[in-house]
Amino acid sequence: MPARIAQDWLEAQSALVDAQLATLDEVMLPYMVGPSGETMYAVFRAQQKEITQ
Repeated sequence: MPARIAQDWLEAQSALVDAQLATLDEVMLPYMVGPSGETMYAVFRAQQKEITQ
């Protein structure tokens, strides 16, 4: 049963990405909040911008 739940979750996340409602990194990173109050996704995106600039 837990494997089915994980499969359903993964298919739902994939559908969001396919519909361009979210990015892959956005749905695969948990919405954890760091010490600064930012989500781990926000921290990740900020670091990605720093790398590309």
